Amino acid sequence: MWRGRPGIIPWLTSRPALFLLALLRILPAGLAATLARGVGSLVWWMPRRRALGLAHLKRALPELADHERKSILKESCHHMGLFGIDSVSLLPRHLGGLLSRVEFEDGAEETLLAARGLGAVVVQPHLGCFEGMTYILAEMGLEPAVPVRLPTNLYLAKRLESARGEWGVRLLPRRGGVRSLMKHQKEGRTVLLAPDQNSHQAPVFLPWFGELAATDRTAPGLALRGDGPLLVCWCLRTDQPDRFQVGCRSLLEAGEPRKKNAEAEEELGLLMHSALQDAILSRPGQYLWVHDRYRTRPPAPSPQPSAPIPQES
Repeated sequence: MWRGRPGIIPWLTSRPALFLLALLRILPAGLAATLARGVGSLVWWMPRRRALGLAHLKRALPELADHERKSILKESCHHMGLFGIDSVSLLPRHLGGLLSRVEFEDGAEETLLAARGLGAVVVQPHLGCFEGMTYILAEMGLEPAVPVRLPTNLYLAKRLESARGEWGVRLLPRRGGVRSLMKHQKEGRTVLLAPDQNSHQAPVFLPWFGELAATDRTAPGLALRGDGPLLVCWCLRTDQPDRFQVGCRSLLEAGEPRKKNAEAEEELGLLMHSALQDAILSRPGQYLWVHDRYRTRPPAPSPQPSAPIPQES
């Protein structure tokens, strides 16, 4: 009834969350991060999520012992809490100065700066400081646009839009978002996507850590229809709560010839998955393992008609 609409009821129900976010913003960064990690650790005690996370880790890291995978999953749950407050509490403290807190891996800074004005498609996994990558691109002048599903509460949605708008990040609705992304890309600006989650709308099924997973077609589709670069990026947390490590890998160079067909799209999707998996395995404790990546399954093959039984003459 109140979805996306103003009113006293949604205003009142938004107050506790907004109060908590405001409190986290004025707390020292270390204390805010500690509290967020504590909240995130509660996910470990959710049986279904814990089972999902451990099953995913067993696919990705079969060589590890059970206790090692459990340790990684506990660390991952801690990071989930940080996901929740990055854009509204931790990162806004560094508005205008975030780049001074970033260490770029070899060649990453140069690759990103070279992509300005070229209509780049950038993909990243839900890894490390996921929101930080968005703001780093904004501070580097890449003018990123991100498709999002805003909260149904109008006042919480406005707070999220305001938090990202301060950085010059454009939010686009998921419904009808591909057209908006294409327009943004054609204007020479950057599209930022996270294609490592389950997709249920006309997905393509590609191997993800050894099992077919429903994958959104948007990133390879946009890359093949344009002529800008396709980059895989990641923003890792370091031992210091306000310091980050950014890496980048180029999958398509600007102006590189490209085919525009389903086969080329699938081939690029496989290459993209490989690069994303490499980034995740470099710091598995910072990845979102509890997402149900394999929820949508490939359609069952149609039964083959049986051969007619020969009749006796």
